[in-house]
Amino acid sequence: MTDVVSVVMGGPLGGSMRVTKWIWKNRTLAIGVFVVITAVKIHRTMKKRQRRLQWAKAGKDVVVIHCIGPGIYTPSVSPFVMKLATYLRLAQIPHQVSHR
Repeated sequence: MTDVVSVVMGGPLGGSMRVTKWIWKNRTLAIGVFVVITAVKIHRTMKKRQRRLQWAKAGKDVVVIHCIGPGIYTPSVSPFVMKLATYLRLAQIPHQVSHR
């Protein structure tokens, strides 16, 4: 039974040997892919950290509205965000709009 499994899976190691050989042959490409993926993850982590610091600076009693970026002629594309920001401005409630 193990012979059938090893033939189907591509060898006694289940195909992992082929992957290891491919990575070793194309190590420059593999290193490049690893560096790009790591850089993207670091960038996302740094952006998230910056946003959290910005939200923390807003203060204790400040409403932070999270929305997508502004439109061409409007502060936000979402009508709900526009309504909420207008209400908060009219009610003189301190608020801050955070664009992604």
